[in-house]
Amino acid sequence: MKTDLDFKQIGNRIQLYRLQREMTQEEFDAAVQEYEIKSCDTLEAAIEESGIELTIPEEIPAVYNSSASFYAKKNILIAAIWTDESGNIITVTKTNSVIEDAIDESNYEKVSTMTVGDITATVGLTGDAYEAIQWDADGHSYAVSAGVGLNEDAAKTVIEGIH
Repeated sequence: MKTDLDFKQIGNRIQLYRLQREMTQEEFDAAVQEYEIKSCDTLEAAIEESGIELTIPEEIPAVYNSSASFYAKKNILIAAIWTDESGNIITVTKTNSVIEDAIDESNYEKVSTMTVGDITATVGLTGDAYEAIQWDADGHSYAVSAGVGLNEDAAKTVIEGIH
């Protein structure tokens, strides 16, 4: 798997973040090891390992149905990475604390906000494609990264459906 995501530690919190370049599987595996993040076989196993509940809208695994990887660190984070048949990746991360300024404005043509219900998310766009979405709710921080970007309706579905 090639990805443009890596783990970053902010204080005592760990978050997935977007790199300016693709990362090899070996580099990603090294980051997982460095931060003592456990690879899990299923979303349910990652939930159990992390102690953090994560609900995903069914549209994500339905579209990105080629492969899935799940990661967890006890009481810190849960991350799920899905890949579609073309190799496009979407990543969902939930951490146990709020992370400020999780979207690096230099990675996107435009950074804005989107409100869905009572959630206001920061979004990173390239053209009309939502490539990064981050919001805080209930003492947790949520981040979604979609390599090829999501359209506005899909971005809203993601925000509404991830808990």
